[in-house]
Amino acid sequence: MSRISTDRHLIMSEITRHFTVSTFIVHEGRVLLLMHKQLGLWLPPGGHIERDELPQDAAVREAREETGLEIQLIGESEQLPDGSTMLIQPRAMNLHHINPFHQHIDMEFLACCREQHPQLNPARGESSQLRWFAPQDLDSDSLAYNVRRMAHLALEEVPTWEQAFRAEEPNHPQP
Repeated sequence: MSRISTDRHLIMSEITRHFTVSTFIVHEGRVLLLMHKQLGLWLPPGGHIERDELPQDAAVREAREETGLEIQLIGESEQLPDGSTMLIQPRAMNLHHINPFHQHIDMEFLACCREQHPQLNPARGESSQLRWFAPQDLDSDSLAYNVRRMAHLALEEVPTWEQAFRAEEPNHPQP
């Protein structure tokens, strides 16, 4: 085998990986999915983590861009005495194949809406097909297994708006 064909083989067999985020947003017992414009699949809001961006910030940014919603990620970030920061942990991580030479390492977060009555308003150029899925809607074969699994998990684990925010509102003392 010549040196050129050997190098081409090495280049063609290399797998690149990008870090991405997805956020399963829950409101009133339903989870928000959008129709991905290129893939034609119902997926949670998400996308690539930008250079120098923290995963939790990417999750909030992508959710805002793709849905217009202000969200609260489930989990806590903590500033430690030594100056380091414990980041919000994703609920899961998923490695999926985009093509034979490219993969995404997806950090999957859970979130709830910060507004009690959220209004969907995706940014220009984003998918306009957004839908709140009730639990019974998630068992469709039209949804990828990993999306169904995480959506059901989100519905089980994400608190209701009232549980998450009612105590923060004025004139609503904590019980």
